[in-house]
Amino acid sequence: MVGQLIADRYELKEIVGTGGMSSVYCAHDTLLERDVALKLLHEHHARDDDYVERFRHEARAVAQLSHPNIVTVIDRGEDGGRQFIVFEYVPGENAKQLVVRDGRLPIRRLLELGLEIGRALAFAHGQGLVHRDVKPQNVLLSEDGRAKVTDFGIARSVDAVGMTQTGTVLGTSHYIAPEQARGERVDAKTDVYSFGVVLYELLTGDVPYDGESFVAVAMRHVNDPVPSVLEARPDCPIRLAVLIERCLAKSSGERPPMGEVVQELEATVERGQQLDAIAEHEARMWPERHDRRHGPCLARRFEHSAMTEMNAVEAADRDCPLARREVRRLVSELHSRASASSGGMKRSGSASSTENGPISVRRSVRQCPPSASAIERT
Repeated sequence: MVGQLIADRYELKEIVGTGGMSSVYCAHDTLLERDVALKLLHEHHARDDDYVERFRHEARAVAQLSHPNIVTVIDRGEDGGRQFIVFEYVPGENAKQLVVRDGRLPIRRLLELGLEIGRALAFAHGQGLVHRDVKPQNVLLSEDGRAKVTDFGIARSVDAVGMTQTGTVLGTSHYIAPEQARGERVDAKTDVYSFGVVLYELLTGDVPYDGESFVAVAMRHVNDPVPSVLEARPDCPIRLAVLIERCLAKSSGERPPMGEVVQELEATVERGQQLDAIAEHEARMWPERHDRRHGPCLARRFEHSAMTEMNAVEAADRDCPLARREVRRLVSELHSRASASSGGMKRSGSASSTENGPISVRRSVRQCPPSASAIERT
């Protein structure tokens, strides 16, 4: 196929991906002199009306979505009985290739990608479309690092009756929602579950469930409890861990809508920026307390972390058992580490015990809102 001219306009340069339904090529648009991505329906599906209609549907669906984090449709057509769709070309890799190469992502980078993917899906849901195949392979990363969601090949309108034929399973097993695995009706909350799996994988470097076959993995999504995010990634912000747990709820009614997911991710980013600003401020105000091993004013930083995390948990879901358990563990750990750090600073001659020095974590807990303190005591 490489070297062929499609519709007297698109010259196929190289294949960049293939799947059960179609192959994707990097092609050169000889009319506008630019590279594009051309998706070509497999020849053996060209005679199947269902596949042809699904292929045409993808072009119509994505054409409705104009968003910076969704790949743009440029053209659609037929050449010698072969259906094709032309998209903008996004040079780079996909999120799956990124995590396979680098392993789990830094928290900051995870939040950046998560926000871009979440905003794209929230926009699609607002336009009445459910993706139904959210996975890192369908998240392209441009050369400047921006995420772009692609492959709406099995997307459906949220108003479509039944959404899928009884007994038909659509999606990829490692990212499939329980209702998809059972062949039941799906909606926007199905994308929320799959997005939660993507966040889990980017955060920990592994999918939450694995198995020897499609069915084995799908059944684990239906029956197995959600693995602990904090056990797999102890440095994960509690607010983010709670959010992923909510996204991975077995019942779709217990999952937050995508708009709320985006708001929680934004709040997590904001909290992180506040802590960074505190640390930078303290480094300027108390340079004599800067410990080369631990960074500026370690005890004070841990104290602010405890306050931030407890307030975040209260805002996210104060009735969540995971949140209560992890806040208790966090406060205990922070107090121990802060005390040890303060002792080390005293021995080194710092002024950490003066009136202007860092107050204890115990005192900061007493100053927390009643509900947050209640969480710490339970």
